[in-house]
Amino acid sequence: MNDRDLQDEIIRYLTEPAARAVPTTALAPEQAPRAAHFARFLARRYYRDRLGRSFRYSAMLANGNDHRAMDVVEAEKFNRVVSREAMGSLAAAQRIGTLAVEHLTGLRGEAWWPALLEYERAHFLQTATSESTQAGRHLGRGASAVCQQFDCYLPELLRRIKAKEVIGEAGDLQRSVTLLFSRTHAGKIFVMEVDAATAAVFSAVDGARSVVEISERTAMPLLAVEESLQSLREVGAVI
Repeated sequence: MNDRDLQDEIIRYLTEPAARAVPTTALAPEQAPRAAHFARFLARRYYRDRLGRSFRYSAMLANGNDHRAMDVVEAEKFNRVVSREAMGSLAAAQRIGTLAVEHLTGLRGEAWWPALLEYERAHFLQTATSESTQAGRHLGRGASAVCQQFDCYLPELLRRIKAKEVIGEAGDLQRSVTLLFSRTHAGKIFVMEVDAATAAVFSAVDGARSVVEISERTAMPLLAVEESLQSLREVGAVI
């Protein structure tokens, strides 16, 4: 085994539970328990950082309350997730994002609070997922890409939170918006408002349909579909 092979095997051992379940020649027997302990430490650091970045709006509204999304990295449920799912995988991000939402759900009672948490959960999928979709014969969605409709107008809500304005029940925010969350191969994250046509094209992309079939399914002209797909490719939502 050369130095690069050794390095790759140790990285797999630290980030993939499946690799830690079998003996490895990269570590001496007495080193394996220490490496497993370090793997748990590494996972806590990785997800604490990304929970802090993605759930920052809810943290700004905590008003001194100890509840933060990053608290979940100390929970036993978190340990169970990282003991089964590879660090950086979509599956791990989905489960840890759900744990964070559950942890924060009862913190506030305003009607817009659940929508804010769902926004942050979708953002967390982008920051915490490092796996990528492999290019295939037909277009597929980015591994962590999400297109979601909200009953609360999130762009204005986020503006008010950043401006530290009093929000209250904010009945004027009760209007729908569709947001696309995606991450490019280079790691740049996009969150953008999209129209119904773009949302329909994104929904029709499944890795099996051709561009012509997407056009037929959405009842949109082929040229309009191609333009939407090009925009989705640029932000990593479609591969």
